[in-house]
Amino acid sequence: MKRKNPKRAALLALTAMIAASWALPAAAQQDIDVSRELNADGKLWVENISGSVIVSGWDRSEVRIEGKLGEGSDRLDVDGNEKRLKVKVILPHKARNVRGSHLEIRMPMDAVLYVSTVSADIEVTDLRGEIHLQSVSGNIGAQTAATEFEAESVSGDLELFLDCEDIQVDTVSGDVGLESKKIATLEINTVSGDAEIFVERVERFGFNSVSGDLGYMGRIEERGRLNSQSGDLELIFPGGADAEFEISTFSGDIECSFGPKPKKSNRFNISKSLEFTAGGGKASIDIESFSGDITLQEK
Repeated sequence: MKRKNPKRAALLALTAMIAASWALPAAAQQDIDVSRELNADGKLWVENISGSVIVSGWDRSEVRIEGKLGEGSDRLDVDGNEKRLKVKVILPHKARNVRGSHLEIRMPMDAVLYVSTVSADIEVTDLRGEIHLQSVSGNIGAQTAATEFEAESVSGDLELFLDCEDIQVDTVSGDVGLESKKIATLEINTVSGDAEIFVERVERFGFNSVSGDLGYMGRIEERGRLNSQSGDLELIFPGGADAEFEISTFSGDIECSFGPKPKKSNRFNISKSLEFTAGGGKASIDIESFSGDITLQEK
């Protein structure tokens, strides 16, 4: 019987161990390259816990997914048909030391998009259909001309360059930056994040804040309702204001570069109010604040 060489056996074992260690990262962090058919008016759902999701539109009836599946992830599920498609990063039952997955997706530009993440950043460009984005702590960026745009974030910031009819943004502590042209309906709700809004004109504008500040520049053509508990509100009207204003604050100040001076309800009360009409009074704008300051300017 031929005897085994102990040194050779040890060397083979060591070589096998090294090869296995080299194979682990490649197996754990897999390349992604998947294509599926999706109609131009189809719907796409994307779910990713951490990492990033980048979505852009093209003129094909196809979804293509590229990128890297994070180390420790189980797999990438792609289920559905040409009408409805769902892309989801699956994690093990007891997910530990899982690294983020990075998805780069091309989809039909007129299809509807839903993205949900926990800590993954979201970036969307060149889409014209409805867009619905949700993240817990990831940042959200968008540069697109969708028919309808909706975004929710708990602590991530939002940087938005939009040309959309209807926009709704809800955030708990993330800041919001928005630039746009004409908007039919704009609704922003924030708990402690600040909002900076630059628009040419908006027909209906709603803003609600607990402690976040608002800086707004643009025209309001039909209706504006703004409410803040402790955040400051600053509105600048390019070309002059054209609205009926009803403004009140409990303990904040009111500063207006046009129109009359604010009044106290009585000498024993610190609350202030201001009602007047600027221009032809085309729009109706109500502004309320508990302790935040209110500033109105024309430019």
